[in-house]
Amino acid sequence: MNLKDGEKLFLLLKSGDEQAFKQLYTVYSPILYNNLIKLTKDKEAAQDLLHDIFISLWDKRESIEIHTSFKTYLLITAKHMVFNLMRRKIVSEKAEKYLKHANSEYYQHIEEAIIHKETSELMDKAVDSLSTKRKEIYKLCKEENKSYAEISSILNISTSTINDHMVKANKQIKEYLTQYNNLYLILIYVFFNES
Repeated sequence: MNLKDGEKLFLLLKSGDEQAFKQLYTVYSPILYNNLIKLTKDKEAAQDLLHDIFISLWDKRESIEIHTSFKTYLLITAKHMVFNLMRRKIVSEKAEKYLKHANSEYYQHIEEAIIHKETSELMDKAVDSLSTKRKEIYKLCKEENKSYAEISSILNISTSTINDHMVKANKQIKEYLTQYNNLYLILIYVFFNES
């Protein structure tokens, strides 16, 4: 098809001639498709863009002004559409990456909160399983951070008695935690709470 035939078909297209549109599609779609494949490196994307270009051409036929050849107009339109597709893809990938990161952090915080709550509750039950006196000594030592000398002064008992209660309390708590197979909490407990 020569330049004049393309211009004639385009003028017919502007007036709504469907046959002119079909002829333009038949002549120019292979050229445009090959160009789109080179630009996108993706046959499916090229096919989608080709359809989008011709749908847009039909929808905007009355307002389109072409100051170059029809072929050049189509190739420039294809470049713009590929550019827009790539830009949307980059924005989409950035958004997806951000959301994945945000979600993983969010779920990690939830998981940590659940683990912390469960282990705290289990630890509280382990401490509650101690006898009244032993629990009192344990709490003064571990929760209120009082020294054996301070506890001795408060409860009017010897530091060796406090030490004995703490050794037995630690042993009993470890045994309690072992029953629930909470290896994580046992290791943390042994590392931070041994007297």
